[in-house]
Amino acid sequence: MDDHPIDAARKIIASTGTALGNGAYDTLPASWGYGLSDLLIDHEDMGRWKGYSSPSAGSADWDWVSLTAQANGLQWLQSRLSLGGFFLAIRQGRVTCRCCQDLNDGTVSALDPGLYQTGIEITDDDVLTWDAWESWDTSYGTESLTTKIVTDSSSSTTTGHINGLPAENIRTYDLSSLIFANEPAHRANLAGRMPWWSNRIPERVVCTTGGLSHARLCAGDVVSITTTAIGPRTDRSGAGYQERRAMIVRSSPDWWNGSVVLDLAVMGDRDNEYA
Repeated sequence: MDDHPIDAARKIIASTGTALGNGAYDTLPASWGYGLSDLLIDHEDMGRWKGYSSPSAGSADWDWVSLTAQANGLQWLQSRLSLGGFFLAIRQGRVTCRCCQDLNDGTVSALDPGLYQTGIEITDDDVLTWDAWESWDTSYGTESLTTKIVTDSSSSTTTGHINGLPAENIRTYDLSSLIFANEPAHRANLAGRMPWWSNRIPERVVCTTGGLSHARLCAGDVVSITTTAIGPRTDRSGAGYQERRAMIVRSSPDWWNGSVVLDLAVMGDRDNEYA
């Protein structure tokens, strides 16, 4: 396949082997696809994220090749997607594909409002319990000084600075078997989104909110946190989080009891933690 990663995911998820029988992305042989009903695929959300994660101009496609049958096709798909910071998620009961973004980028607020949940602020008034806080998310490995993105004929690096130990010098995302055209523009897009998730280990916050208003959230949505109950690892004032952007990693609604458990990744303030 020659496709944008999100379109490749759509085709693999939707294809039945009957051309267009299951919607516009049913284009692959039956043995290549999962045949999930087109009604269960969130094309509107995928389209927005496709626009955000595409190079500014020119080809947005990756070359997708598998020379052998895959025992676990979904695992194979997710392993490829992760090289560009993409991931599958469930949004209001339908499958979507999204990608990481730089939470401290001032342009985030100017993105398509549908790209993330604009204006949602989690405060002490929303929260029943603050269940966990980790100054360094234990699910991460080490920080890296430099993020290296490799395409077929060249590479680009983004360098920050080390904020904690242990750390590694370079973390490499090797897309040399996937990206062969419009390489500089591809690397520019990837470098605008990915280094902040490898150069820095985020803080982790888990909370339970009352009511079901936050049940609409899913992985990839960006919200802000304002609370005096907990605060950033660099805070010395005791003021807590003040409109600090965070990305939803996991959302678990309890429909019967009317509450939602949110697992959030909180990036440091660039003024304090980024070079």
